[in-house]
Order: sequence, then C-alpha cells, then structure tokens
Amino acid sequence: MVSPLRPCIRRLYATSSIAYAAEPRSCLASGTSTDYLTRKTHEGSQVDILLINSRLKELVKMGHLCDARRMFDELPQRDEISWTNMIAGYVNGSDPSEALSLFSRMWVDPNLQMDPFVLSLALKASGISMNKKFGDSLHGYSVKTGFV
Repeated sequence: MVSPLRPCIRRLYATSSIAYAAEPRSCLASGTSTDYLTRKTHEGSQVDILLINSRLKELVKMGHLCDARRMFDELPQRDEISWTNMIAGYVNGSDPSEALSLFSRMWVDPNLQMDPFVLSLALKASGISMNKKFGDSLHGYSVKTGFV
C-alpha cells in the first residue's frame, strides 16, 4: 500500500528541492535582502515578488521581525501575501497592536483582497490585545462580506 505513494512523494520532494536550489542565493543570504531589493529597484528591473515573499516569510519565521519589517517597508509593491506574512509575524511574535495597525492599513487599500486567514489573524490579534471594539468591527465585516 505504501509503495504507490512513494513515487508521488519523491516527485514532490524533488520538485521542491529543484525550486529551492534555483533561488538566487544573493537574495536569500542573511542581511543582503534589502540590498538586493534596493539594487533591483534602482536598476529598474522587475522585482520577483514570489522570491521576496519567500524571503520575508523566512525572516518572520526566524523571528527577525525588525529585518522583515524593514524589508516590507522598502517593497515597491506589496501583495496580500506580503501583508499576511507581516501580520502573522506580529501576531505570533506577541505584538498584536502592530498587527492590528498593519491590518488596518491593508483593510483600506482597495487593491488588496481579504481572505478568511488574514481575518482570523486580525481577530486573534484583537483577542490578544483585548480590543473588543476592533473585534466587533471585524465580525461585522466578516458577516457583511459572507466570510461567516
């Protein structure tokens, strides 16, 4: 029974290993991500948002929120994943007020879409910070938009 699954797992592992090996090490090296970002922005070339988001997530998971925030603030374009990574980092790093501040900035941006995960992060942050008013607003928004 296990043998039919094994080739699928090997294929998945091989694919992820190849994708990881294909990432440029200059961006993933610790401490050089902001230099890479600045250099790419000044050169006028397109910044690979997937690569930047993976680096941002790596910094957040390692607990380097200051470096992640600096990188986030320097991004020329931010998508939902960038915002969610930073909000999750602040929620898990026990800084719910900063998480709610970022979420509020994300909420008013008309180009960004909310999803249930980022709403759950904001609800968790409002619960940790005992911010009932913000939690009530989030609940109303969730009901109004059909998330609940």
